[in-house]
Amino acid sequence: SLNKFSIVVSDTSATAAELNAVQALTSVAVDASNITAIEASDAAAITTLYTSSVSGLGNETISVNDTTVNASSLNTIDTYTTATVTSTATTITGTAADLHTMVDAAGIAHAADVAMTVTGSTAAAADLNAINALTTGLVTVSSSVTMMTGNITAITDAYTANDATPATITGLDAINLTVEAVSGTNPSIANIVTAIGKTT
Repeated sequence: SLNKFSIVVSDTSATAAELNAVQALTSVAVDASNITAIEASDAAAITTLYTSSVSGLGNETISVNDTTVNASSLNTIDTYTTATVTSTATTITGTAADLHTMVDAAGIAHAADVAMTVTGSTAAAADLNAINALTTGLVTVSSSVTMMTGNITAITDAYTANDATPATITGLDAINLTVEAVSGTNPSIANIVTAIGKTT
């Protein structure tokens, strides 16, 4: 069984791996209340730390240094602290909804030109437009996404970005579309014809 050491971390900064290693030495919760900044080379180490017995955390900055990171992971990490979560990733992946939540989060910072890769099977045009508005990097809709939903205005905006030179959204050329109602009013025939003309 583990030793029952009481450990107080005096450092003000540490890596998640270091704190996880310290907690592994004892069955008593490690006091990390002096920590004001945590860094990790991968998001998994952060999750391991904050779901462990380590105490005194919750208001420290967190830097996640993956080159590629999942938006869902960043959204979860954001709930662990009241301070800023900074991602140094060059690519962030996830469903359109998770990416939208991530870019809207006041507590998550990312590079202004970070690339976004949209996964899943369905993407809302409104989510894609919101993601596109908050990065100068390319938003790539992966081939797993076979359906885009939204009203004709949101769909048109997404295709404007897809068809631009250079494009800021890619991957919409052969996607299926579901044109939704606006304020309870079903799309017109003209709207449907417009939508049909945007995809192959």
